[in-house]
Amino acid sequence: MRKGIVALALLLGLVSSAWAQTRSGNIYCTVTDESGAVLAGAAVSLTGPTIGGRSTTAGSDGKFRFLVVDPGRYTLTLSLTRFASVRREVMVNTGVDVTLLFN
Repeated sequence: MRKGIVALALLLGLVSSAWAQTRSGNIYCTVTDESGAVLAGAAVSLTGPTIGGRSTTAGSDGKFRFLVVDPGRYTLTLSLTRFASVRREVMVNTGVDVTLLFN
């Protein structure tokens, strides 16, 4: 009986974890210039109705990500010295990864 209760508790914990993970989405992006060269170190901000603001920096490969983003419409802003800032509207849906290429 006790093993059954422990197994049920573990199962419910796994189900609730899976449910929590699917109520958000992720944003993945690579930043390049017009020639396709990656732009390492680009400052990136994400603003929207449920998060206020989050920020990160593109890595040496020009990639960045925002994980566990609530569904909704967001604005991504990229800036880098000697380049014009770029803004893009992004729609995040439940359980969906958004993959973008900024160039």
